[in-house]
Amino acid sequence: MPLREPVRASAIRNVLGGLSCLVGGLGGLLCLAGSHTGIILLVDWVRIEAGPVTYFRYGYLAFGIAWTALSLTGAALAIYGFRRNRPGYWIAALLASAIGLAIAVSLPNLHPPFAIMDLRVKHLIGTADQSLAKWDESHGRFPSSQTELLDALAQRPLSEEAIFFAGSQPMAYEIRFVGDAAGRYEGAMPTRPGVLVYAVRKDFDEYWLTVTTLAAPVGGPVVFYHGPGPRGDMWIMNRTHHEPGKSQQSFIQ
Repeated sequence: MPLREPVRASAIRNVLGGLSCLVGGLGGLLCLAGSHTGIILLVDWVRIEAGPVTYFRYGYLAFGIAWTALSLTGAALAIYGFRRNRPGYWIAALLASAIGLAIAVSLPNLHPPFAIMDLRVKHLIGTADQSLAKWDESHGRFPSSQTELLDALAQRPLSEEAIFFAGSQPMAYEIRFVGDAAGRYEGAMPTRPGVLVYAVRKDFDEYWLTVTTLAAPVGGPVVFYHGPGPRGDMWIMNRTHHEPGKSQQSFIQ
């Protein structure tokens, strides 16, 4: 009888110790993913600083240091949590788990600049589409020349802040007019990101709009933007002239 309480206390400690190891271990694994992200961001920053390279604007150094430091702290707590003979080991395991979960929620994508670049490029082509629709409402057709296209897109998006840089210099957005088109542009790939290619029908009642981006946020090759759908499909904004009294095509939000 006198031995039951010590045995029970020992069993409870063993269970708690096992749980703390499990919780801390899972947190540590999640922290490893965070450190992977942090290191990639720091490598990208080094590439930008090392020489001329085209890249998407992002806080590579600041976020790289932050994610690396946070992840290593979580990993260190997880390791401490495995040492059951240390005071507060279970607290360390819980903290490691909390940091790991925070990283998992904050980093659904292991390379944040790519996800953010995708949203910004989508916004770029979406605002261009809205401006062209406004031009159609006021002129009864879409722009019929490079000059009119510049006028239609002058405020949005051409005057908006650049998202791509070459070295330390921002890369202004460009437009390319393709007349007498029967569908999307299928010519040569532009050599820089942030180029809006506008292909318009001969009667100026329908257009197809595409935009160039980078395949990777730092130093990636120039490609046309690809949105949701089957892999390899180009994102094309296709709009027809809006007849008064009829419903308007939806816009990208």
